[in-house]
Amino acid sequence: KFRYDFADQSSLTVVFNAVDSPMADDPGALNAGEVAQDRRQAAPRNVAFNAGETLEQHKLGLVWRKPLAQGHGLLLRGHAISRDFQARLPFDVNSNGQGGAIDLTRDVAGLGGHWSWTRAAASGGENRLVVGASFDQQRDLRRRYANNQGVQGDLTTFQDEDVDASGVFMENSLDFAGRFTLSLGARLDDMDYSVNDRTGAGGSGTTSFREFSAMAGLNWALAPTLSLYGNLSTAFDPPAITELANPFGPTGFNQQLDPQTALSSELGLKGQAPNAAWQLVVFHVDVEDEIVPFELAGSGQSFFQNAGSSTHQGVEASFSAELMPGVELVAAYTFSDLKYDEFIGTGGEDFGGMRIPGVPQHLLNVGLSWQHASGFYAAWDGLYAGAFYADNRNSVKTGSYFTSDVRAGYRWTSAEWALEPFVGINNLFDESYSGNIRINASFGRYYEPAPLRNFYAGLELRYGF
Repeated sequence: KFRYDFADQSSLTVVFNAVDSPMADDPGALNAGEVAQDRRQAAPRNVAFNAGETLEQHKLGLVWRKPLAQGHGLLLRGHAISRDFQARLPFDVNSNGQGGAIDLTRDVAGLGGHWSWTRAAASGGENRLVVGASFDQQRDLRRRYANNQGVQGDLTTFQDEDVDASGVFMENSLDFAGRFTLSLGARLDDMDYSVNDRTGAGGSGTTSFREFSAMAGLNWALAPTLSLYGNLSTAFDPPAITELANPFGPTGFNQQLDPQTALSSELGLKGQAPNAAWQLVVFHVDVEDEIVPFELAGSGQSFFQNAGSSTHQGVEASFSAELMPGVELVAAYTFSDLKYDEFIGTGGEDFGGMRIPGVPQHLLNVGLSWQHASGFYAAWDGLYAGAFYADNRNSVKTGSYFTSDVRAGYRWTSAEWALEPFVGINNLFDESYSGNIRINASFGRYYEPAPLRNFYAGLELRYGF
């Protein structure tokens, strides 16, 4: 990351990231019996088909900020990504004709920016107006081959997958003498997808989505350290390329998948005290066409479908405090009540009234950290996750768990240099739990066990220009 500040108060930030991962094995997911037998084992088919992936990726991002006269400002940004990805899935050719060996080349580029204007308002406060636009493109070349137990076989899928995304947006924030702040915003998005089937199997096609989103928010300063706020907004979530994978054939897109839309509202209270801060929020979200994963028996991979409608509601609370010099406590709790209102699955089963899988009702994060002026530090983090369902019919329920992580180290700085050795223990109390649950997995293979107690150590060296 590089930033340069010019004499006219403008600045240029450049971010570059490169990743080369030549080998990553995929142990797959286990069923309950296999977890009880040996939670460290890989799924048999993943071993037989040498499941895993390789990745080489480069990212470049540019941001230019330019303050203008009389409260005006300009921000422009651009980015580019190149990605080469190969993967071996645990099957040769699945039930819909797609091979288990993937070769994907992806190129992404985008431009965007916004203009802002801040000025004194007749209300006695400030008014800030932001107007902007963005345009992004993604170009994928996807090949799939049979996976002959780790050896690439015959070509099954060969297609170009293109996405063009453009949007314009506006937001205005008006402050009424520090007592009230009214925010209004709107955005129009246009998404164009196209697939060109090079195999001649008839998978070519196009689809487009256009959606208008809006928001309104009001913040009321009840006191200098206490605020009541509320927000009402709509949201538009178009499917990603991977979510458009076709469950009905070896090529093309899933033309039956629609974007997910939502109407959300929240009411919150936040406050501050000497050396402490807290926040309490109640939220309610009505979702239409929620994008839900599922697995076809024998497919060996996730596909996606739309639920008719669902309701997400709950409470979030957070707290932070400096207990004494150098000692800080943070905590966050979420209660989630998520249900399908109307949802007929691909097999005709009615999931209306069922809880949405993959989300625990209770989630608690707690952290305690200590830092000394000499450079020594230590930290403890605890996570409690309540039980949740792993499938749409709510027939499989995971267990709750609590994990603890500790970390300690020493930060040494001198002029431009910084040196930091550190050590840590993850899962301090050796809790047996799943780090990931595969939602609606076939053959009962829901569980990806997390590591038991494990240790690490490292050394970080930094130089600031």
